[in-house]
Amino acid sequence: LPHVQSAGQLNENETIGVTLILRRRAAVPDALVTGPDTITHEELDAQYGADSDDIARVTSTLTGLGLTVTDTHQGSRRMMVSGTISALSAAFGTTLTLVNTPHLDGSGEVTHRYRSGGLSVPADLAGIVTAVLGLDDRPVARPQFRRLTAAAASRTVTPETVTPET
Repeated sequence: LPHVQSAGQLNENETIGVTLILRRRAAVPDALVTGPDTITHEELDAQYGADSDDIARVTSTLTGLGLTVTDTHQGSRRMMVSGTISALSAAFGTTLTLVNTPHLDGSGEVTHRYRSGGLSVPADLAGIVTAVLGLDDRPVARPQFRRLTAAAASRTVTPETVTPET
């Protein structure tokens, strides 16, 4: 990130939570994504959610590393995991620091955790965990609100006034 400045010492004993995304039990057929085929949420969860064996392996491996699985949603393939910053950094092979960066809306600075270096998963979980979200808590979005101008507010558009392009 540009304009990153150290914001002091990060409390390595602070407990934080992250979200893991696991692989699908099976690939979703193109016909369900772009075609006319449909299935229920329950069928989607059962056929294409996370595998129970994968969930058990992730739970066992991370518990052995001093982390806690706080919630699991098999259908969406999400697992919520908590632990100290130190334990999470070690488990996922990265370094977290406390930094200041300019706020996205230009209103000053924001202090947040910042991940530097690579990100990896324990060898036993290779191919099972597809994403680790939440180690870095920097702001990544900003509001896209636009104020309505007086000129725009006074204009009415009806279907008859819209002409199709040729």
